[in-house]
Amino acid sequence: MQEIFGTDGIRTQIGKEPLTAPKLLQLASAIGKWLTTEKKNASLALGYDTRYSSALCKASLKAGLLQYPIKVTDCSITPTPVLQQYVTAHNYDLGIMITASHNKACDNGIKLFTANGKISKTDQAIITQLFHEDTFEVDYDNLGQEIHNSMVQAWNLERLATFFKKNFLQGITIVLDYAHGAYWPSALQVFEFFGATVISLHNNPNGKNINEQCGSLYPQELQKAVIAHQAAIGFAFDGDGDRVIIVNQDGVIKDGDDILGFLQLNPYYSQQTTAVTTVMANQGLIEYFKSNNKTLLQTPVGDTFVIEKLKEHKLLLGAEPSGHVILGDNNYISDGLFTALRVCQTALLVKNFKVETFEKFPQIMINVPVSCKKDLTQWPFCQVIEEHQKMLTKGRVLVRYSGTEPLLRIMIETVDAQEAHKIANLLSTNLINALQNKENQ
Repeated sequence: MQEIFGTDGIRTQIGKEPLTAPKLLQLASAIGKWLTTEKKNASLALGYDTRYSSALCKASLKAGLLQYPIKVTDCSITPTPVLQQYVTAHNYDLGIMITASHNKACDNGIKLFTANGKISKTDQAIITQLFHEDTFEVDYDNLGQEIHNSMVQAWNLERLATFFKKNFLQGITIVLDYAHGAYWPSALQVFEFFGATVISLHNNPNGKNINEQCGSLYPQELQKAVIAHQAAIGFAFDGDGDRVIIVNQDGVIKDGDDILGFLQLNPYYSQQTTAVTTVMANQGLIEYFKSNNKTLLQTPVGDTFVIEKLKEHKLLLGAEPSGHVILGDNNYISDGLFTALRVCQTALLVKNFKVETFEKFPQIMINVPVSCKKDLTQWPFCQVIEEHQKMLTKGRVLVRYSGTEPLLRIMIETVDAQEAHKIANLLSTNLINALQNKENQ
């Protein structure tokens, strides 16, 4: 039976199964059958980002869901973290977010979550089984109900106002890069509510420009704008708003590692001696925590693993270098906007808008497109990786597949940047050759 769920829900190019109109209808029918088996008088909230395909996905999903007695609330264009907060606060049985996050516009996807977080592997397996069975009967005397709610963003502003003082950003110029995504225009409204002077970038979504050379993956324009406007700081979100990358007042990029190190200075988190990161964390961050007599727990890559570890140990602060920052006082939800506000609050408290905390080890990342994902623990791939690890004077090699894209990610970290570049390029070439040879056998 073919899997339809990946590491972060369902994600692929629009027009490829299951993101075709017939298969989306089938998928929604499976979700509806699963949900109504578990819950009577079921309710769900549905949101989506600014992709051109989101309207088709939404219509197809609704058609399948409304075959069942489910109350479906359409929350319109909504960032993923805001929808998650709304589902939690209003006790919805399920949240459905139509998004491909930081991916390009030709992709789309579906994230399913409850008030407790992403749905379990067990529930994913049940939905997958129902999807492949494709046996759905409709009771036309007992259909679902559709509700439209355009006030979710206003509700979220009211929620944020309980965390931060009104006008606490008065007199501060901030540049925001919305990535033509779901946090446009509500992030502008939030920062202006708190008193900031806002310079906006990439705030004209047309359906096909989401994440296009902008946002958290491409902060170059943000760097230029921060310097040109002499802004205090700049923030770049991704398409669905769960990531954020910082550009400080000098135009220097600060990622999730920097944010994690910086936020542990905030009184809300400074009393805890342990935080959570992933195996991708820079060694400089780990050494920084050690020097402050604090501990960093490391998990596999993925915000789900970070959240699990935070909850397990009742911790408040976790992050990935990619810009997922999970804060326990924000319901353990990765929210680029909430994180940006906490960073500003911290910068004001410690008088440090440069967001400077530690010096990083040189780290080189290379993404290699792949047509299929071979097991890297098997020969000859493991041997190739081991040989290049031995080439490093001091440092580490980390090779893994992306959970959301057809990419092989190669990371080299060492004290010598020139050595890291050399070995990363050599390793990528040799791994590509090994993968191609294996496919041709």
